[in-house]
Formats: sequence, structure tokens, C-alpha cells
Amino acid sequence: MEVNTKSAEYARFLEESEGYKRKILGLKRSDTVPEGARTYDGATFLCYEATATLDTDGLTCITRNNVVCGGAVYCGIGSRRLSKPDFDEGLEMIVGKNRAYSTKPTMRRVNQQLVHYEEKHKYLIMGKLEDMADPEVVMIITDPQRVMRLCKAYTWKTGELVHALGGTNWCGMSFPQVMRDKTMTFNFGDPPSRTFMQLDDSEMFCVIHWDLLPLIVDNLKNVSTGEGY
Repeated sequence: MEVNTKSAEYARFLEESEGYKRKILGLKRSDTVPEGARTYDGATFLCYEATATLDTDGLTCITRNNVVCGGAVYCGIGSRRLSKPDFDEGLEMIVGKNRAYSTKPTMRRVNQQLVHYEEKHKYLIMGKLEDMADPEVVMIITDPQRVMRLCKAYTWKTGELVHALGGTNWCGMSFPQVMRDKTMTFNFGDPPSRTFMQLDDSEMFCVIHWDLLPLIVDNLKNVSTGEGY
């Protein structure tokens, strides 16, 4: 597979100049499987699949049937069909004390506030940024100081503020609005995503639409150092 050299160039620049300790993840919705991409065997949480992707070379392709959580919906590939017993069992895992939501109405209220897709795609393609030609979005895991620099580079050039979400799942806070509005965001994730991705207390997520990445990379040099005030 021929990889977009810009992807590798941006990955190398950001990892070297900004000092990221982790590889950058690329994601893309698609209706076709790229040549050479691995299909995922089994079903688990999207955040776990993303972590496994960063630990391997090349691309991974998943469908809605590979995802047991809401991650497939929030990435625009729909949700797998569930029997009523399976659906009820899933609700028991996320609703109640020490779960994601206190009640089913609370869960519905959260979902009403998230962006929804008008169309669904068949596949979600994931891979390290340097392995991926023309990703749709990139996800960077790093500390608040480095996320701040990404946000400042964007706002310095565009005058647009970066809006973040908090309080619900990692995938819902990370992808729908960025994919639909071609913007960027940041969040702290949630307990499952932070556990599966093995984030320490100093790390957080930043998700950027691919169309914005050149602008951000080009303007990191213009971010104030905080000196001289």
C-alpha cells in the first residue's frame, strides 16, 4: 500500500518536535477495505481495538459487528443488531450506581446532546498516522501542555475556539463533531478508555480533523512561550 508521505511527515514532525511519547492514531470511515488492511476478528470495545492498532504496523479494518460498545455508532459505522436479552444485559453494564449513567433517561439526555451522523459507512479503518494515507481524523494522546499548544496553534491562525466535552464516553466526545464539522476537540476520556489505553494521570486525548492538521503543524512555531509577560 502506498502511504501518503504527508502522513509520515506530520507524524515524524509532531513526535520529534513536540516530544510525544505515543504514536499518533489515524482513523477513517470507508465503504471499501484498503489493500493490505487486516480485518479484526471478534468483538470488543473500540478503545481496546484502537490500542491494539497502535501496537501493530499497517492498517486495521473493523465493522459495526466488531464493536460491543457505542463506539461504532459514534464513529459513523452504525451498530450491530442485538437481541432484547443482549440489549438489556448491555444496559445493566452502563446504567446504575458506579456505572456510566444513573438512569436510562439520563443516558438518553446525554445522547441527545451529541452529534449524530446522517449517513453510515461500512468500515472504520485505523492505523498509526505514518501508516495511513489520508486519514479522516487523527488522535493524539499526550499531556495538557502539549494539547494546549495544538489548540493555541489552531486558534492563533483561525480565531476559532476549540470546544471540549466531558462527562460521557471517550468515543462520543471524540469523533462525531470532529468528523461532521471538520474541527478539533480534546477530552479526558472515561474510565474504560483510560484503562484500556493505559493512560496515566498526566495524559488526555486530542482529536483533530485531517484537513486542519497542516494548519496546526505550520503554526505551532507561533504559539506564545509565556515569557515576557
